[in-house]
Amino acid sequence: MNHALRIVGRSLALAASVLPTLAWAQAEQPTSGHFSYVGREADAAWRKQALDRIELIRKGDFGVRVEDASGAPVPGASVRIEEVNSAFQWGSALQFERLVRDTPENRRYREMVLKLFNEASPENDLKWPNWEGDWGPGFSHEQAIAALHWLKDRRFYVRGHNLIWPGKGAEWKDLPKSIRELKGTPRQGEIPGMILAHIRDITSATRGLIDEWDVVNEPWDHHAIMDLFGPKIMVDWFKAAQAGLPGGLLYLNDWGNQGLLGENPSHWRNTFETAAYLRGLGAPLTALGLQCHINRNPTAPEDFLAALDLYAALRIPIRITEFDINTDDEALQADYTRDFFIAAFSHPSVIGVQLWGFWEKAHWRPKGAMYRTDWSEKPNGAVYRSLVLDQWRTREAGVTDQGGRYAGRGFYGTYRVVVRAGDRRAERTFALVSGGPSPDVEVRIP
Repeated sequence: MNHALRIVGRSLALAASVLPTLAWAQAEQPTSGHFSYVGREADAAWRKQALDRIELIRKGDFGVRVEDASGAPVPGASVRIEEVNSAFQWGSALQFERLVRDTPENRRYREMVLKLFNEASPENDLKWPNWEGDWGPGFSHEQAIAALHWLKDRRFYVRGHNLIWPGKGAEWKDLPKSIRELKGTPRQGEIPGMILAHIRDITSATRGLIDEWDVVNEPWDHHAIMDLFGPKIMVDWFKAAQAGLPGGLLYLNDWGNQGLLGENPSHWRNTFETAAYLRGLGAPLTALGLQCHINRNPTAPEDFLAALDLYAALRIPIRITEFDINTDDEALQADYTRDFFIAAFSHPSVIGVQLWGFWEKAHWRPKGAMYRTDWSEKPNGAVYRSLVLDQWRTREAGVTDQGGRYAGRGFYGTYRVVVRAGDRRAERTFALVSGGPSPDVEVRIP
């Protein structure tokens, strides 16, 4: 606990040193009329710096050696390099029914999922009330497991959302009926054991299909169980999650914490202090989730980056878990999507960005979608496609030198290399990994 308090103290001091330099960002935000954000201008210095960081931290060098059947180098061979999967995870929350129920509309939905993303989570299917059947026949264990298999069969990285949403307000909102019914009864003391049993049950049922879990969701305003049994109970939840998913990332996930200058700075303080408290008590909290639901007055990118710097003091990965922008201003939405993605991708602690839906007909806030009901692309969808699927996806072509070599540099991920020399052809795959040695890929042409 002392170690956790030292972390909190150092990082809050860091925040205090950062806040004065960012205070102008808050002051310049309009309160009515046309909304914008500081840092939107085309020549913003922060953006150039972020793009430079992306080139530095998200890319690595690789080499290709082309040889003939005898091992002699083949000069002048054509080499085509294509990144087939990004190491950085770009994803979306999905409606699982659409993955397993075969309709023309759902087939189009699945096609777009495969085109756009390499990571996903359920929007609702694994939430505890649904797992117990509280939300009716639209959800079932069979549907959830079938959808998870669909994703895994297509090599998606899959997030579990969530193990416990620990109750909001006097009605204990978002806890299952089986728990809410025990409130204030002689059986209330059974609740901690029931929570652990649920964690064991759902992690066992989804073993091999889930790569990471949101263990505690939104403790900022969902804390009924902690109020009743004390905050240390969260440590037990993380330990149970670790037993159910050994080696997987385990998240504290919360909202309103993507900047230091927001309407309520208590949000980021609560996120940071809760994480430090749990780690100080030995909880296997191994990642931090920032929801980032943005409304019409977005967080300045520099403020977002300052928050990421603060959370980086915890020395755990950070994922943007629930990104969207709820606004009618599609130009603002597109510009902020661009700048938010650039800022997130430029920060070394961030491992992925997950949207909270992408299609207007399957989105909790339809204005936040990238595609309209008729599947026409909105400006923010064009931004996503341009950045994620084009500018940040390596595709190269060239020829080998006299020594049969081709040198390149690309974004971290998995690659396919196709080599041709006359009518001869060979193909290999390789991985370009951050922190690993630069691969020297040998391709032998028969």
